[in-house]
Order: sequence, then structure tokens, then C-alpha cells
Amino acid sequence: MNSARIKLTDKNTSFIKTTIIGIKKAYRPLFPEFKKPFTLVTDIGEIETNAGICKSGKSCALEIREGMSKWYRAHPELKVGDTFLITVIKPMERYCLEILKE
Repeated sequence: MNSARIKLTDKNTSFIKTTIIGIKKAYRPLFPEFKKPFTLVTDIGEIETNAGICKSGKSCALEIREGMSKWYRAHPELKVGDTFLITVIKPMERYCLEILKE
């Protein structure tokens, strides 16, 4: 079975400023319930995080916020319009986060 892959383009300037990743409503079923912990595997190591209710308006259904400031600080080159790829490694528990170079 192939892993689910989610391609996201950061179109919201507040996401970078507030160090969150917004997830669209269509992808909500791929993530655990609100506040249930999961792991993001990244280029700077594993981040233990959870999903919260999106406070940024209609552009997302949930936000990944906890632990993301360290990842954003490691990537000062990120800007609005950059694309991320989240791959589901183990549903509801483990995901891989990558920056796509396009």
C-alpha cells in the first residue's frame, strides 16, 4: 500500500510568522484527533507535535503548531509560496515533512 502524500503550498504570511503549518479540510482525515500527539520526521530531527483547530480562517481545517518554531528557525529561507510535502509513514502516528525545491 502506498503512503498518502500531501502537497501544501504556504499561501498565508501569518503561517511563517506564527510558525505553523496549515492543513486543508480535505486532508483532515489523515491526521489524529485534535491535541492527540504524533511525530513529524524532518531534516532537523523528529518533532513531537499535535494538531489544533485552525485559527487562521477558512484556509485550513487544522494547524500543526507545537514544536514547529525550531523547524522554522532552521529554515529562514522559507517564504510565502513555498511548497511542503507531508508523507504519512504510519497513519495517525508518524509523518515525514519535507520542503519541496521547485
